Amino acid sequence: MISRVEFSRGHMNNIYCPFCGQRVLDLDFTADQSANPCLHTLFVAHDYEIEYLSDELKEIYSVSSADQLEELDSFENIDSFTNNIDLKNAVKFAQYEGAPRDMADMWVSFKQMK
Repeated sequence: MISRVEFSRGHMNNIYCPFCGQRVLDLDFTADQSANPCLHTLFVAHDYEIEYLSDELKEIYSVSSADQLEELDSFENIDSFTNNIDLKNAVKFAQYEGAPRDMADMWVSFKQMK
């Protein structure tokens, strides 16, 4: 099962790849808010959608787009589905906003390449 790191509620952090250091999500509102995935990024998701899905995960789940994941029988919600990804050397960062909710919950995952 994927390793998981949960950040404190109520404080959104920029997300950097733990393997190459690239900023994948800028949550300081200093740049574009969309995902900027690096080679190690498996997925970028929030409450409303999966914004980015790697080719490796598309192949594992036999989908051509992130939208097709929701059609899978094993898909309950983004958070629980991504908790069950079974890849070695992978980590999932989870940020839960909590109430009051000015921002969505976010999940970003990376995998170390050999």
